[in-house]
Parts: sequence; structure tokens; C-alpha cells
Amino acid sequence: MICSMSSSEKNANKTRLFWMGVDGNMEALNDLESRVTGIVNEHAIIPDRKPPKPWETFTPHITIARVAMNAKSKTGVAVYEEVHSLEQKNHDPFLVNDVALFETVTSQNGPSYVPIVTFPLNSDDTNSS
Repeated sequence: MICSMSSSEKNANKTRLFWMGVDGNMEALNDLESRVTGIVNEHAIIPDRKPPKPWETFTPHITIARVAMNAKSKTGVAVYEEVHSLEQKNHDPFLVNDVALFETVTSQNGPSYVPIVTFPLNSDDTNSS
């Protein structure tokens, strides 16, 4: 899997999420997403997203930053402009060897993220778990 930078919106006033798109063996990554979603559904865990509309599909990505919903719109615009300027620069893609599933734990100090399990993406590693 190879990552490259992007953002979720083209409108600076609405942007709240910045992410990196991925390229590579999308069939394997989509299969992994389906299996994880199946496990989540079997255990009656509510997924961390709205149910997809019939025309929507899973878009493999990595969230790299979020702008708080209560942030002033000027903050969102400033972050958007700075990240957008990074998008315009040539960044070398990089290889991702595994994907980790995290649990978000919320507290008064804000969220923290606890790794639950790691899935290897290299074909050499798939039989070792």
C-alpha cells in the first residue's frame, strides 16, 4: 500500500478532516475492510461511521488530522490553506507494511487511541499471524 496526501473537502470553510489516500492492492485492502466490518457487526459493535448509502463504497484512507467542530471557521480555513499548500508539493509516496485497528477512548482531556490489533499487508507476513 502506498500513501499520498489529500483532504476531504475542496471548500476551506467546511474542511474538518485531512487524510492520505492509498494506492496498491486495493482488492486486498477492501477485503480486509469487509472482514473487519463483518466482525464488528457480529459482535454488535456500532461502527465509527454512518451506514453507507447504497451508492457509497469504502474509500481506503488514513486520517492524519481533524479540525475540532467548535474551532472558529478562521482556524479551519488556516489549516486548510496550509495543508493544501503541502498537497501542491511533490511528496514521495511511502510503503505501508501493516494497518492497526485502534480504539478511541474519550476523556475530559480529549481522546486517546489504543491499538487493538495489527494486520500485516505484505504477502510474506499473511501466514505468520
